[in-house]
Amino acid sequence: MPRGNKRTIRLTPDQKAYLVHLYWHKRRSTDQLSRNVEALAAITRDFNAGCEFEGDQQVSSDELLHYMIVQRKTGRWVRLGDRVLHRGPRPVLTAEDIITLINVAHEMAVREDVSCCRFMFEPDLREELREHFARQSRKLVPGTELVDALISLRKDGLLPRLHGPTGPGIAADGEDTAFGDMDQVA
Repeated sequence: MPRGNKRTIRLTPDQKAYLVHLYWHKRRSTDQLSRNVEALAAITRDFNAGCEFEGDQQVSSDELLHYMIVQRKTGRWVRLGDRVLHRGPRPVLTAEDIITLINVAHEMAVREDVSCCRFMFEPDLREELREHFARQSRKLVPGTELVDALISLRKDGLLPRLHGPTGPGIAADGEDTAFGDMDQVA
């Protein structure tokens, strides 16, 4: 069953300002927060304690992370720049492990109809990725580290496209047409 697009929480301007303050104080990028469960949990705990919601409503870590990532992708999120704490070491996976991880992620992405980014902020997908990887590789690696490896591969341009060639700027035959009419601009 394909998963629908996850809806982003709505924050008031005051709530967003408070979240930005907490984010700025932690000095972790959104990519780092997806791997650093403790830092994300601390931001979530402080955010829920410092914001007023209707009733007993609380915002989960996954909802906050998803909100920050969507805001970043749309250019409405602060940049830490030089303030960001340096990343820790990347997970140590052999070449064989990386091939296994890519195959598992591709299989899941096709079956669940999701992109690799969804592994980052959906705990059930992350856990399923970890379980499938453990079964095939016979290695126990935390799901957050597997997602970190996928993100690193994607950012380095080494992750094959998990979905077929679809989306804006991609023709039915798979040809990239995003800037096909660029020479017509006067």
